[in-house]
Parts: sequence; structure tokens; C-alpha cells
Amino acid sequence: MSIYKAIINPFTGQLQLVPSSIFHVKDSVSTYTALPLTGNNEHDLRVTEDTDQLYVWSIFTSSGLLTDWKLIGSTSAVDWSAITNKPLSPVGNIDDAVTKRHTQGTDQGLDTGGPNATTASQVKSAVTNSHAPHSDDQDLSGKADKVIGTGLNGHIAELDSNGNLKDSGKSVSGIPNIIRGTFINSDLAGGMLSITHSLNLSAPYSVFVAIFDSTNNQILPDAVIGFANSVNIDLSSFGALSGTYGYLIFA
Repeated sequence: MSIYKAIINPFTGQLQLVPSSIFHVKDSVSTYTALPLTGNNEHDLRVTEDTDQLYVWSIFTSSGLLTDWKLIGSTSAVDWSAITNKPLSPVGNIDDAVTKRHTQGTDQGLDTGGPNATTASQVKSAVTNSHAPHSDDQDLSGKADKVIGTGLNGHIAELDSNGNLKDSGKSVSGIPNIIRGTFINSDLAGGMLSITHSLNLSAPYSVFVAIFDSTNNQILPDAVIGFANSVNIDLSSFGALSGTYGYLIFA
């Protein structure tokens, strides 16, 4: 586009692009009498600022008269409809967009006057609360017994269809306990490993015991003897143990 100039067509009143090698737009002058009579080239264009008239230098060799400048139209007569390849939006919409662009960040609401009108303060408060620690905590007043499993009925809690805590009807004692640990030869007394726990088992003190040696293989102890809060594991037949062994108690 740099090789073209937009000038007014006096016959149609519209701006048209023409090759810049034909017309040369020069600086405007204050009045008609200020149009220069020397240093001009054929097809030079100048506008008189007092009247907005457009003149063209019409001859190759100057006669020394102002009439060498020919009036071809008025630039003040050009309106939006006379411009070709212009944006599709009406002038009023463009002015409105420019105004809003320069006042960006000053609005204090969303959908102001509409059904979803919200102020900037309300939006800020909602965002702050959504990220506040514990902002979505439930009120567990009166439900502590269902959470910790001790209280009135000793049952643990579960969620109902509405996401609220309710009594599951299941007691803590019904949940299996798993105890894991490791030991070495010095932890044995006479080939016996004694492990204490706080399960308060009732006779016959049923427990499941699994022993793994230092090569990660499960071995079967000679005997397992259960008590209310401990279990003895007889490993006498294995002699002196080498490395670290592991145990798992399931009760």
C-alpha cells in the first residue's frame, strides 16, 4: 500500500487509492494565496487550511500565476459513506468502543442494570472467600461421636446422599488392625520374638502373623502364641538370624 495515495475524486466525492507516482501529496498551506509558485512538480497536491480545498499543480512549467493550481474538490465534504474499504461498524459504535477502551478498569460492576448485576466489591468478596482456609468446612456440632467413633454409640461415620455425616452402624472394633515392624537376632529371647500391641483381644486371642526373612522370603514360624495385648512368635528352629527380618500382624 505504500506506493498508493488516497485522494478525493471530485466527480464521486469518494476517496480513491491512486499510484503515488501520479499524485504527490505535499504539506498543506494556510490560504489559497500561500500556495507556492516555484519548486512544484506536475500532479503535486496541497490543501488550503482555511477552506479545506484540494489543489493540484496542473502544468509542467510554471506560468508564475496561482491559476497554475487547479481546484479539484473540498476535503471537508468527505464523510464516512465516502470512504472505501472502511470498517463495517457505524461511526457511533467505533466512537463508543474507543471511549470504553480509554476508560478500561474504571467500571465498578458487571451487567449493571441487568438481572445479574454484580458490583466489583461483591466479586472481590466471593473470590476471597472461595480461597479462604476452611471456608467450606461443615458445622460438625453434635456429630463428634460419629466422627471419632467414641461417644454415645461408638460407631464410625459415613456420608448420606446429601453429603452429610450419619451413623454408619459400624463399630470401630469391626475394622481389622494391621501392625508392621522389623527385628534382628538380638530382639529374640531364647529364639522367641515377643511383640506387644494394644488391641485388647479376647480369648482365644486370634491373630494372623507373617514373617519375612532378610532375603524377602516368607517363612513359617515354629509356633504363634496369642495374648490379649501381645503375641509370641517362636523362631527357635531358625537358629541365629542374619540381617533384618520383618513381621506383619493382622487382627
